[in-house]
Parts: sequence; C-alpha cells; structure tokens
Amino acid sequence: MQFRHGDRVTCTINGKEVTDARISINKKEKGGYKRFLCQNVDDGGYSKYCNEMFGYTKTRVLHEYFTNGEVSNLRLAEKSWETLKEGDLIFDKDGDEAKVLGVVGKIVFRSCRKAKSNNWDTIVCGYNHIEELKRAGWTLTNPKEEPSDEEKAIKLLTERGRLKDGKVIV
Repeated sequence: MQFRHGDRVTCTINGKEVTDARISINKKEKGGYKRFLCQNVDDGGYSKYCNEMFGYTKTRVLHEYFTNGEVSNLRLAEKSWETLKEGDLIFDKDGDEAKVLGVVGKIVFRSCRKAKSNNWDTIVCGYNHIEELKRAGWTLTNPKEEPSDEEKAIKLLTERGRLKDGKVIV
C-alpha cells in the first residue's frame, strides 16, 4: 500500500498496538532515510533524520514500500472529523463532493462542490467550523455511494469481534 505524507495510520510495533500515528515523507533523503512512522510508542532511534514529526516524539524508519520488520499491520486510520486533513474529500447531504483545502484548528477551508464548478478542487468556496459542517449535513463518506462487498464484510467482522490485526478469528 502507498501512503501520503501526513496520512494518519494505525499499526503494531514489536507487538504493541499503535492507534495514533502518522506517515512522514522527507522530500529528499536525510541520512539515507526518507519514510518514517511517527508515533509515541516505540522509538527506532531515527528521529533526527525525520523532517516533520507532527508533534510525536518517536519514529520508525519505513522502507520503500512502507515496510519494516518490526512494524506490522500498517493501515490507514479510519477517517474522522478530528483527523481531517488537506486533500480529504467531504460530501454534502446530496452527495456532492468538496475537497478540504486546509484545516486550522477546527476550521475547515473547503473547495467548491464538484458538481457546481469546473475548478472545484482549487477555489476556496467556504470555511466553516467542523460542528457547523456536521449540522449542515456534511459527511466524510458519500451518502449516495454504496460500500463494496469487501468493506461490508470487514465492517461486519469487526462489529462481531471476528477480525484482529487484519485476520479473521475463527
């Protein structure tokens, strides 16, 4: 799986569950390292090479394909209003999407709705407090989009406690 700079992720490091972490990618290699897993659980000793740690205190180096022998089950964290970041899509109550152009505290700068503008993803059409967006019916998932069969199965297994670390529990 490929990750972007700033992606919020969860994983396991040396058997310890990590539920709050972010991917940091240096634009240029520093000390021979470019990709990092920033978190507060387990330090691999490479923090001095990481250009942006997002307020975390510990890092683990990740290899080209975001792998590391001590890091397992690395996956994107579930989206939430608290983890909203630049580049995420949000949807109005009719399913029209807008792009998050920036987040400052709890204020979201959003683009125009895709259905209403040719340059929908570059023009700031509004800025709102997160609670205001929620009250107006904005969501993080398209209300018109049906989840895939795989997403439905994962959700069902998770709800029933039958999925752990990406593996089905029999």
